[in-house]
Amino acid sequence: MKIFENLANLKASKLTAGQLTSTKGFYQAGDGGGATYLIKTSADYGGTPDEYRDHTISGGTIAVLQTEGSVNVKQYGAVGDGVADDTAAIQAAADAVSASGGGVVYYPAGTYLVSRGITTTDSGTQHLAIRLNNFVYHKGAGIDATKIHLADGSDCHVFYQFQADHCGVSDMTIDANRANQTVQNPSTGNDPAGIIIIDLALNVQLKDLYIKNTPDYGIGFEGSMNARNCLIENVTIENSGGDSFDAKNGSNLSARNIISNLTVLDLNPSVGQDARQAAVNPREGWTLNNIKVNNLSGDCVGIRFNAGTSADSGGESGRENRCSNFEIRASSSGTTVGIQADGRHCQFSNGYIEGTNDGIWVRQSEQSFSNISIVGVANDGFKAIDNTVDPTFATAGEKCQASNIIVRGAGDAGFDLSTNQNRLSNCIANDNDRGFYIHTGSNNSIIGGEATGNSTTAVQDNATATIIAHLYGYSQGTATLTCTGMSASTTGTMKYEIDGDVVNISIPEMIGTSNTTAFTITGLPSVLIPRETSYFMLRARDNSAAILGMMQISDSGNITMFPAVSGGTWTASNQKGVYATGISYII
Repeated sequence: MKIFENLANLKASKLTAGQLTSTKGFYQAGDGGGATYLIKTSADYGGTPDEYRDHTISGGTIAVLQTEGSVNVKQYGAVGDGVADDTAAIQAAADAVSASGGGVVYYPAGTYLVSRGITTTDSGTQHLAIRLNNFVYHKGAGIDATKIHLADGSDCHVFYQFQADHCGVSDMTIDANRANQTVQNPSTGNDPAGIIIIDLALNVQLKDLYIKNTPDYGIGFEGSMNARNCLIENVTIENSGGDSFDAKNGSNLSARNIISNLTVLDLNPSVGQDARQAAVNPREGWTLNNIKVNNLSGDCVGIRFNAGTSADSGGESGRENRCSNFEIRASSSGTTVGIQADGRHCQFSNGYIEGTNDGIWVRQSEQSFSNISIVGVANDGFKAIDNTVDPTFATAGEKCQASNIIVRGAGDAGFDLSTNQNRLSNCIANDNDRGFYIHTGSNNSIIGGEATGNSTTAVQDNATATIIAHLYGYSQGTATLTCTGMSASTTGTMKYEIDGDVVNISIPEMIGTSNTTAFTITGLPSVLIPRETSYFMLRARDNSAAILGMMQISDSGNITMFPAVSGGTWTASNQKGVYATGISYII
């Protein structure tokens, strides 16, 4: 076999048909483009060489590149120096692999400059650099080694496919060079995305990628999408101008699409883009695991299970999504939302949200949330929204279940319910303005959990038929009572438990030395104020003797003690006070 230093030397040689020959490089020896060629006559070849894969050599014979299922883009003339435009060479390699039945297009280490190479009308007018042929997988040498850079002013998608089937991209960095594109407004239809797939996505794999600086989507599954058996794994998306990951999908409950280990950084909507963009925005049939969203700001959303398009009945295309093990952090609260749950029958579990404006919005019914911590949000932690509050949604965020949700440090309510039949179990609201706020709706329940340290109130219930039981700090708790009318401060710790609208209180023994004829007790928590002024006979002490006294708790929460059922005044000397006892009344 004759070996040449490069392709130019081979093409200058006169070789006879049937010979096998090879090169040490495409442009020069060692540049990564070395390959083996079979020499054919032009008649046997039966066409015109593209001069990327196959080449005309001196004497009129054809050098035909020999490959087996996978090719190296440098064998097609890609340079990978970040200066030469490699678009045509890469597309030629992909087309050749596709024509041979599929395989891998390999990108050795280097920076590959690409530009607008194709304009297609198969789904509106789409401008693109590289088409993702079906059954072709683009694979780099690693995100730190292989880099795809979109040339200034290209205004196109980097990778694109219409109706994709068994294709993918992996092991590379994709930089859409957002700052140097002339089109920044998505309404033009030319806004560059990192990877975009239209109408159909079957068995698409996007793995081990770093996608950055896209004026629109980092990854988009768009159009009348039907996505099935797709895998997004070990992907970081930074500085996208639209949803970092967006997936339309029709009614497809058996889609089995997976996103695993996705990190989104610095989502930053482009000029002209709807401000409420999401870091992760799938419709129906996606399972998410290990999702991280950092530096959320403006009006953006961390994870949104979208209700779909206006053609969807009641948001049905947002069903059956799952998300576990997520972390969402905002760099500034703005009007950000950690999770916007607009789908139905969706599940969120094992997550952490910090610093957003609202933690979780629930805007569609029958969803579940478990084991989530929400810390330091400016407004509400967990919010189930009525469709009268947001009438763009056909149904409200009702009939949802939340368990083991912790909200700490919310500027307003830890939990805010304005819908019906939601069930909160073992949820904790600490150090918020309000713990639990049920301001409209009916038949909601709060079972177990805790509401302590909230500055305004533990529970504010303005709804109907709310069930609250075993909620520490509201249905269970302690409070310090202080007696007045004594020469020295006399205090005691009361215990209480609320069962529905009935409170049971254990009054401690509090006896001291009287110095006035009046006797009042302060410290009753606001959640224990009776529905109407209530009276209780109990054992007391006056002038150092045991008596049968009376306690009055007013409907404003004031406690006044009397030395007899008929009232009267206390002796202004010797011992007075109340013995330990229990009382119950309606709140």
